[in-house]
Amino acid sequence: NMVLFDLDGVITSEERYWDAAALTIYEHLSPCEIDPNRVTANIKEIRSNVFCGDKMLRYLKKVGINSNWDVVYIIISAALIIRAEKDFGAIYEYLKNLNKDAMALFKYFNSKSPVGKRGSDCYYRLVHTFQEWYLGDELFRRQWHKSPHLDGKPGLLQGEEPVVSIQTIRKVLKTLKEFGLSLGIGTGRN
Repeated sequence: NMVLFDLDGVITSEERYWDAAALTIYEHLSPCEIDPNRVTANIKEIRSNVFCGDKMLRYLKKVGINSNWDVVYIIISAALIIRAEKDFGAIYEYLKNLNKDAMALFKYFNSKSPVGKRGSDCYYRLVHTFQEWYLGDELFRRQWHKSPHLDGKPGLLQGEEPVVSIQTIRKVLKTLKEFGLSLGIGTGRN
């Protein structure tokens, strides 16, 4: 009697989330180069570089890692281990050569990552940076009850787009409601 929709990739595009992940990785691996206005203006170039034209994202999704926070953790951990902070091609090859699925990657990086384990304080520092980029300064302060580490992030949330037109979404939801179904949206977003 209920239809539950996932939000990311079903109702809204995942693109802004992946952009925030790329900016988080860029900020942590190139901290001296971060000017939020300049970086946001060059987001396509930064994302293409960080994710090797998205082939690193496709690979990580293929092995079972689809969480933006975990993608950030894995890539930064790999970069620090092989000391290739800006050579994303080398990071991609390193991850591919590990030839591990998601659970094996988490186990591997939990024991080897300079960032520490998944769920550690350092991991949550990456999560907060991600949320700063995604939410923007004002919304981050309201939601997380703390100041951003770096001011000036406008937030990518405002640029989200639906996967299909709003009219189509409304029509589908109205039709399902007419069948007497309860509707809901499930998401892991914070």
